[in-house]
Amino acid sequence: LADLTDDQLFNLVCFKYFYNNGNFSIADYRKIYTDGINDGGIDFITIYEPDNQTPSLVFAQSKLYENTPGKRDIPLIYKKMDKTIWAFKINKNCDEYNDRLIRIMANNLDDVKGTDYTEELVVFIYSDVNEQLEKSIKSEIEESKGLSEDLKDYQITFITRKMIDNQIAMINEGRKTVPQGEIKLYREDRENYQIIKYGENGLFTTISARDLQRLYRAYREDGLFEQNLRYYRPNKKIDDKIKNSIFKNKKNFWYFNNGIIIACSDFKPDGDNIKLWSFSIINGGQTTVLIGDYFEGTEDFAIPCKIIRNDDYNFLAQVAEASNSQKAISDADLKANAPEQIQLKKLLEERQIYLDIKRGKIGAKKKIDKECPKNYNSKTWNRISNQELGQLLLAFIFQEPGTARSNKNSIFSVQATYKKLFLNKNIQDLDLLKSLVQLYEHLVEYENNPNIGLDQEENEVLSYGKLYILAVIGFFIKVERKLIDYKLLMTNDNDDIWEKELGENIPSGNIFAEYEEDDFDNILKNLFLKIIGFIKDAHQSKIEVANSTYTNFLKTNPKYRKYILKRIISQNLRNDIEYKNFKEDYLKIFNIWWNKSEKSFQNLN
Repeated sequence: LADLTDDQLFNLVCFKYFYNNGNFSIADYRKIYTDGINDGGIDFITIYEPDNQTPSLVFAQSKLYENTPGKRDIPLIYKKMDKTIWAFKINKNCDEYNDRLIRIMANNLDDVKGTDYTEELVVFIYSDVNEQLEKSIKSEIEESKGLSEDLKDYQITFITRKMIDNQIAMINEGRKTVPQGEIKLYREDRENYQIIKYGENGLFTTISARDLQRLYRAYREDGLFEQNLRYYRPNKKIDDKIKNSIFKNKKNFWYFNNGIIIACSDFKPDGDNIKLWSFSIINGGQTTVLIGDYFEGTEDFAIPCKIIRNDDYNFLAQVAEASNSQKAISDADLKANAPEQIQLKKLLEERQIYLDIKRGKIGAKKKIDKECPKNYNSKTWNRISNQELGQLLLAFIFQEPGTARSNKNSIFSVQATYKKLFLNKNIQDLDLLKSLVQLYEHLVEYENNPNIGLDQEENEVLSYGKLYILAVIGFFIKVERKLIDYKLLMTNDNDDIWEKELGENIPSGNIFAEYEEDDFDNILKNLFLKIIGFIKDAHQSKIEVANSTYTNFLKTNPKYRKYILKRIISQNLRNDIEYKNFKEDYLKIFNIWWNKSEKSFQNLN
């Protein structure tokens, strides 16, 4: 990346902190970056999947303005982005754009095809924008949406310098709160203020929309949302309903809206307001942002408000999770406290694997993670989520890389899938699980090597097909351990028989041999490259898939079986000389032969 300009690097900064939780690798660059001549006004494209929410296909433009933009400049950027996206959707004049945009656009559009997703146009500008100009720019954006049918269906997001600085600080330094403030209560004519207390640490009341707008303008970049499980993200259907209530039905807003929840270290009712210390909005960010941006005029209105005195980050995470209607409880969340998940987490700690079974925690990055094992060391332990582990098991053991990649939610939502992954005693083989996690980490490390030397197609196979590479390795190991009869497969085209034969038997023990030579890393890297070649050849060998993108090719189990495995069997396994050389070159680092008399695995040595 050394040759990139500051303007170009700024794109990667925005991606890193807004869509990748402060992480960035060369693999990310290859997958998302489109900036350059003929980029159609789009600097990067990514699929953003916030926990338990509808994924967004994000098209972003990032600008390091030397001068402050005019209010009409920003809507023109959105219109240019839409024109480019539409060209690809109707397949018209696409060759006018640069090769990176063509490739990355095609892969992303294919990746979301057939799924429930939203499209989001995002503009980042790193320039000083005062409150009045920001308001004018947002008004121009809304006017453009109203005048243009093309922009109506997009989520439109506008992110300024203060928001960027704040997001970077939040990721790098941890979250903060507003040190001290107050919120005014709402009172209808001739009625007293109403406050309902719950014990010593909770109260429910009605607050002033105008005063909430004041808090938003004063503290939106200084802690007001810092304890929220996520920053406000547009949701067109919900936004439109809230804005309609603000504009046309203020009197009934209290009935129509769930209101907000404020967490604080302390509170004190004081006449017509509530004094607050170390406070933050943990639910209702969407309502607050829309009131802050769109409420105009002198007519105040009522908003329900719950205030909680508690600084336990884990407890507040549970409150936010349970009360947030946008952030529905997922099947994965429901399984987080299941006995088998807790038991597996403890078992894996014996092999220095930290299994994340709970998501959505809040709190400063540097604070102690209460779920973390006491002797955890990030440099020596492996760390993986239960969903990621499920994906590895589906791909490697059960030979279902398509499901693992494209339908990972089924790991927790489909009972049969969950049962075979987490309620199967044969799976709780610690040596197997440890070595499988290590194999995947080797593959990720290989992908993130900036000097990997792959061509563009090979990079795409690696980017979208890591779970397929694992599946192929699992296939070879299962063949050598006599857990798969590939000759049976070659004599039968019934996909159900293939599925049963591939996934029925589970390998046990460490998948790696006790290999003592110093060329282990080179052998493994060469194996990855060899399998990438298998997949690339399988894609190009059949007319019916050769013109599809790799993300589309690497999406389903039947394609894996029909095109990749069949080709491997016919071109490799059935050729005695070819397969003998393959085993000697690549499989000697694995435990591939079971010695029944000694009850142990032995490698080719």
